Amino acid sequence: MTENVHHLEIRTLVTTASECGESRVCPSVHEVVGAPENLWVVSKRTTPAETAAFQHLLDEGEVLGWMPAGLLPAECDAVARTRGVTGPGVHPDRVYVISSEVTGEVELIAFAELFDPVTEQLGTVKARLLEGVAA
Repeated sequence: MTENVHHLEIRTLVTTASECGESRVCPSVHEVVGAPENLWVVSKRTTPAETAAFQHLLDEGEVLGWMPAGLLPAECDAVARTRGVTGPGVHPDRVYVISSEVTGEVELIAFAELFDPVTEQLGTVKARLLEGVAA
């Protein structure tokens, strides 16, 4: 699926839309045509306890999210960085992902229909970190 929104052509690579019912708001991975260095990741927001368990892994400007198993390759760096973390509130059935938080107004507007800012977040990862994600 390709959408032209606010001068960004967004192409969905992987989504859990079939599990989201009528809503298009669900974990997913996208590319912006003409910007091949990044992939855009919509992940579910974590609880404060989950975030605390992973805080030592987060660099400035990075956020922790989670996605259902199987959406991203287990060996990609954005997921591999979180492997092996345990602690209160960490759910073993969730795949945790670290991404750079998107705060730019143009990008947030362009992706507005693809994520719910209350329960989800938009982040980017270097495309090479998500090798294995295919259209």
